[in-house]
Amino acid sequence: METTKDEIRQVTERYYNTFNQAVNGDPGAFLEFWSRGPDVVLMTAGGDTAVGWDAVRENIEDIPAAFSGHFTYRDLTISVMDDFAYTACVEQAEFSAAGEVRSADHRATHLFHREAGEWKVVLRHADVNPALAELIQRLRAA
Repeated sequence: METTKDEIRQVTERYYNTFNQAVNGDPGAFLEFWSRGPDVVLMTAGGDTAVGWDAVRENIEDIPAAFSGHFTYRDLTISVMDDFAYTACVEQAEFSAAGEVRSADHRATHLFHREAGEWKVVLRHADVNPALAELIQRLRAA
């Protein structure tokens, strides 16, 4: 099955829709986007690194309850190679907690692998966003 950049663009749109649900307290659909393998990697803009499905799932489920946000993307680059595809973009983040509202941009890269006909994330790497990292650390300490 040949995959087009348009298909990966649609996958990316669904990914960000479910990502926004996760950062606002509903991780279910976002968790379904991830591969279940031991080599799956999540490197967050908040500074966390999780390797393996169990660690990735725990990290996503651990998004602080007092946190909310919205992520969009721009400058999307897509490459497709058989059952692998990657995207690189600039994420635009707006987030709030404890009455504070912040925004920042950071780069993000995603590697997708087609598994049983569905595109799954095997790697997410985002530049550490100092404002987001500081806010998450404070929420976890509270």
